[in-house]
Amino acid sequence: MDEGARRVADEVERLLVTRYAEAGRVTVREMISEPDGRHLVLRCALEMAGDNSSLPDSIIVKRLREPAQSSLEERRGFVRECAGAEFVGSLAAVPAPRIVLADAATGLLVAEDLGTGRGNLADALLGDDPERAEAALTAYATSLALLHTAARPRVDRYEQWLARHTELGHLPATIETEALQHTAEFCAWLRTFFELPSGFESTLTEMVVRVHRPGPFYTFVHGDACPDNTVLRGEKLFWIDFELGHLGSALIDAVYLRAPFPSCWCCGRLPEATLTRLERCYREELSRRCSAGRDAALFEAGMVEASAHWLVRRFAWFLPGALDDDKPLGLCGRRSRLLGAVGELAARARDFVAYRSLLTPLDRLAELLGQRWPEAAEIPLFPAFRGRSGPS
Repeated sequence: MDEGARRVADEVERLLVTRYAEAGRVTVREMISEPDGRHLVLRCALEMAGDNSSLPDSIIVKRLREPAQSSLEERRGFVRECAGAEFVGSLAAVPAPRIVLADAATGLLVAEDLGTGRGNLADALLGDDPERAEAALTAYATSLALLHTAARPRVDRYEQWLARHTELGHLPATIETEALQHTAEFCAWLRTFFELPSGFESTLTEMVVRVHRPGPFYTFVHGDACPDNTVLRGEKLFWIDFELGHLGSALIDAVYLRAPFPSCWCCGRLPEATLTRLERCYREELSRRCSAGRDAALFEAGMVEASAHWLVRRFAWFLPGALDDDKPLGLCGRRSRLLGAVGELAARARDFVAYRSLLTPLDRLAELLGQRWPEAAEIPLFPAFRGRSGPS
């Protein structure tokens, strides 16, 4: 057994005594993480010495590899991870693994093992079975809406979890602060090519601010609603990995389907008919407990603002690599992702007078990048849908 894995198992056993007042034996079964990953992730057997039969007999242990040497952003992410996992695990209506231990101070999170079963949404999208992919996507849209509606009346509880883990770990810079910094950097970069019209930066900034402040869709946001941050179990889709979780507009997550999947390595397009069906599915489930979801104009305006958030985030993350050699990242390169982000926001903004100041700069940027990166193809369809006939 890897010596580091055994040390982590021993640490979990010590924390179990503190948390549950009884001893437990943790046996490492499998190392899930890659050797050079930021986290050590283990699948372990758990056997409690006493009568605490409510704990799962198989657990997933996630730990920062070197908590004392981790970067500030990694430690901030783990605070959000612990707070988000415990909060979502407390929502009865939301499929999520039970949390056994969460300790931001030691960089350790222990959750119920959901098993390998049907895999995750990424497995379905990267496979060759469109019916399986459609079913998994329906579970994704439904589960996402359930997360948002269940969390809406309980955001104060999330703030309590976050405060507790912040005391143990490190105060997170808010996602809003990061996004506003990315907005300023994006506008400064644009000015190196052309003069921005009056109102462009202020409009973009206001849009980013609005998706992070209390409003009609304010709730807990997963923030990284990627296909591989899910687990399929039966007909249900479970959420895992909450490092980018925060409070904000639910539509920051909802826009993932069409964005598409802006923070994910497995970024691919969905057929238009599938997109339309899934967005309707999400909105119908959201509207059951969020009346704002029934207001088409309000919903679509919120989706434009969520797209603006992901535009500036993607340019902050992907532009350095796109300017370098643009090595493939999953199904496509960074250049394709950035061109897609510009086009997606421009397409959404065209129907709204309030966002017209964005259009000329976005169109000019798309033309400029298209000339500089002529080899950048459209983001491809996910493999599961490539053999299907009809419009894509």
